Amino acid sequence: MSDQGSLPTNHSRALRLIIQAHIRYYRSISEAVISGAYDWASKDINDANFPKEAKKPDEDDVIIECIGFDQEVKTEAVLLQFNSDGLRPVTIMELLAIGEHHPEIQRTHQLVSLGSIWERSNGKKYYPYLAGDETRRGIGLYWIGKSWREDGCFIFPAVREYVL
Repeated sequence: MSDQGSLPTNHSRALRLIIQAHIRYYRSISEAVISGAYDWASKDINDANFPKEAKKPDEDDVIIECIGFDQEVKTEAVLLQFNSDGLRPVTIMELLAIGEHHPEIQRTHQLVSLGSIWERSNGKKYYPYLAGDETRRGIGLYWIGKSWREDGCFIFPAVREYVL
Protein backbone atom coordinates (compact mmCIF):
# COMPACT_ATOMS: atom_id res chain seq x y z
CA MET A 1 0.00 0.00 0.00
CA SER A 2 1.39 3.41 -0.88
CA ASP A 3 1.74 6.32 1.53
CA GLN A 4 -1.32 8.00 0.02
CA GLY A 5 -3.46 5.09 1.21
CA SER A 6 -4.34 3.90 -2.28
CA LEU A 7 -5.33 0.32 -2.85
CA PRO A 8 -2.81 -1.96 -4.57
CA THR A 9 -3.71 -2.81 -8.15
CA ASN A 10 -4.44 -6.42 -7.19
CA HIS A 11 -7.04 -5.56 -4.53
CA SER A 12 -10.43 -7.13 -4.59
CA ARG A 13 -13.55 -6.78 -2.58
CA ALA A 14 -14.28 -9.58 -0.15
CA LEU A 15 -17.92 -8.57 0.06
CA ARG A 16 -20.41 -6.45 -1.84
CA LEU A 17 -23.89 -6.42 -0.38
CA ILE A 18 -26.68 -4.26 -1.86
CA ILE A 19 -29.58 -3.30 0.40
CA GLN A 20 -32.37 -0.74 0.48
CA ALA A 21 -33.31 1.40 3.46
CA HIS A 22 -35.89 4.08 4.16
CA ILE A 23 -34.12 7.08 5.70
CA ARG A 24 -36.03 9.54 7.85
CA TYR A 25 -33.65 12.49 7.85
CA TYR A 26 -36.10 14.61 9.85
CA ARG A 27 -35.58 12.47 12.96
CA SER A 28 -33.07 13.29 15.64
CA ILE A 29 -30.15 10.94 16.30
CA SER A 30 -31.78 10.02 19.62
CA GLU A 31 -35.03 9.05 17.88
CA ALA A 32 -33.15 6.98 15.30
CA VAL A 33 -31.21 5.13 18.02
CA ILE A 34 -34.47 4.32 19.82
CA SER A 35 -36.08 3.12 16.57
CA GLY A 36 -33.11 0.83 15.95
CA ALA A 37 -33.81 -1.02 19.23
CA TYR A 38 -30.10 -1.36 20.01
CA ASP A 39 -29.01 -3.22 23.12
CA TRP A 40 -26.22 -0.72 23.73
CA ALA A 41 -25.21 2.68 22.39
CA SER A 42 -22.27 4.97 23.04
CA LYS A 43 -23.34 7.99 25.07
CA ASP A 44 -21.47 10.07 22.49
CA ILE A 45 -23.90 9.07 19.73
CA ASN A 46 -26.24 12.00 20.32
CA ASP A 47 -27.76 15.09 18.72
CA ALA A 48 -25.11 17.47 20.08
CA ASN A 49 -22.22 15.51 18.56
CA PHE A 50 -24.04 14.68 15.29
CA PRO A 51 -26.29 17.62 14.33
CA LYS A 52 -28.90 17.31 11.59
CA GLU A 53 -27.53 17.21 8.08
CA ALA A 54 -28.24 20.15 5.82
CA LYS A 55 -29.72 19.80 2.34
CA LYS A 56 -31.41 16.45 2.90
CA PRO A 57 -35.03 15.61 2.07
CA ASP A 58 -37.33 14.76 4.98
CA GLU A 59 -37.33 11.10 3.90
CA ASP A 60 -35.84 9.02 1.13
CA ASP A 61 -35.50 5.42 -0.01
CA VAL A 62 -31.88 4.72 -0.83
CA ILE A 63 -29.91 1.83 -2.25
CA ILE A 64 -26.85 1.19 -0.10
CA GLU A 65 -23.79 -0.75 -1.21
CA CYS A 66 -21.90 -2.36 1.68
CA ILE A 67 -18.33 -3.10 0.65
CA GLY A 68 -15.68 -5.12 2.46
CA PHE A 69 -12.08 -5.68 1.33
CA ASP A 70 -9.93 -8.83 1.36
CA GLN A 71 -6.86 -6.99 2.66
CA GLU A 72 -5.99 -4.47 5.32
CA VAL A 73 -6.98 -1.05 4.05
CA LYS A 74 -6.69 2.53 5.26
CA THR A 75 -9.63 4.91 5.44
CA GLU A 76 -8.18 7.11 2.72
CA ALA A 77 -8.01 4.12 0.37
CA VAL A 78 -11.66 3.26 0.96
CA LEU A 79 -12.69 6.86 0.29
CA LEU A 80 -10.59 6.97 -2.90
CA GLN A 81 -12.22 3.73 -4.08
CA PHE A 82 -15.68 5.11 -3.31
CA ASN A 83 -14.89 8.28 -5.26
CA SER A 84 -13.71 6.34 -8.30
CA ASP A 85 -16.86 4.16 -8.13
CA GLY A 86 -19.17 7.21 -7.91
CA LEU A 87 -20.09 6.46 -4.29
CA ARG A 88 -20.13 8.48 -1.09
CA PRO A 89 -19.92 7.03 2.41
CA VAL A 90 -23.16 6.86 4.39
CA THR A 91 -23.86 9.38 7.12
CA ILE A 92 -24.75 8.43 10.67
CA MET A 93 -28.49 8.78 9.93
CA GLU A 94 -28.17 6.39 6.99
CA LEU A 95 -26.11 4.00 9.15
CA LEU A 96 -28.81 4.03 11.83
CA ALA A 97 -31.43 3.23 9.18
CA ILE A 98 -29.38 0.19 8.12
CA GLY A 99 -29.42 -1.01 11.72
CA GLU A 100 -33.15 -0.43 11.95
CA HIS A 101 -34.11 -2.11 8.65
CA HIS A 102 -31.38 -4.77 8.40
CA PRO A 103 -30.31 -5.65 11.96
CA GLU A 104 -28.99 -9.06 10.92
CA ILE A 105 -26.05 -7.55 9.00
CA GLN A 106 -24.41 -6.09 12.10
CA ARG A 107 -24.49 -9.49 13.80
CA THR A 108 -21.74 -10.73 11.46
CA HIS A 109 -20.03 -7.51 10.31
CA GLN A 110 -19.11 -4.15 11.75
CA LEU A 111 -20.54 -1.41 9.53
CA VAL A 112 -18.55 1.82 9.62
CA SER A 113 -19.95 5.20 8.57
CA LEU A 114 -17.07 7.06 6.96
CA GLY A 115 -19.48 9.92 6.14
CA SER A 116 -19.84 11.20 9.72
CA ILE A 117 -17.04 12.16 12.09
CA TRP A 118 -17.08 13.24 15.72
CA GLU A 119 -14.10 14.99 17.31
CA ARG A 120 -13.51 14.78 21.07
CA SER A 121 -12.20 17.75 23.00
CA ASN A 122 -8.73 16.12 22.98
CA GLY A 123 -8.66 16.31 19.16
CA LYS A 124 -9.15 12.58 18.49
CA LYS A 125 -11.66 11.82 15.73
CA TYR A 126 -14.12 8.94 15.61
CA TYR A 127 -16.45 7.25 13.10
CA PRO A 128 -19.82 5.77 14.11
CA TYR A 129 -20.17 2.02 13.61
CA LEU A 130 -22.72 -0.75 14.10
CA ALA A 131 -21.64 -4.03 15.68
CA GLY A 132 -23.14 -7.05 17.35
CA ASP A 133 -23.31 -10.78 17.66
CA GLU A 134 -26.06 -13.39 17.85
CA THR A 135 -27.45 -11.95 21.08
CA ARG A 136 -26.78 -8.19 21.12
CA ARG A 137 -26.53 -5.21 18.76
CA GLY A 138 -25.23 -1.72 19.28
CA ILE A 139 -23.79 1.50 17.93
CA GLY A 140 -20.46 2.91 18.98
CA LEU A 141 -17.51 5.01 17.85
CA TYR A 142 -14.21 3.89 16.29
CA TRP A 143 -11.07 5.97 16.59
CA ILE A 144 -9.74 7.23 13.24
CA GLY A 145 -6.09 6.54 12.76
CA LYS A 146 -5.86 2.87 12.17
CA SER A 147 -6.17 0.48 9.29
CA TRP A 148 -9.19 -1.74 8.85
CA ARG A 149 -8.65 -5.51 9.02
CA GLU A 150 -8.82 -7.63 5.90
CA ASP A 151 -10.95 -10.44 7.34
CA GLY A 152 -14.23 -8.96 6.10
CA CYS A 153 -15.22 -8.00 9.64
CA PHE A 154 -15.43 -4.31 8.68
CA ILE A 155 -17.70 -3.23 5.87
CA PHE A 156 -18.25 0.26 4.58
CA PRO A 157 -21.75 1.25 3.44
CA ALA A 158 -21.98 3.79 0.64
CA VAL A 159 -24.63 5.49 -1.50
CA ARG A 160 -24.26 6.10 -5.23
CA GLU A 161 -23.79 9.77 -6.08
CA TYR A 162 -26.09 10.89 -8.86
CA VAL A 163 -25.32 13.98 -10.88
CA LEU A 164 -28.45 15.68 -12.18
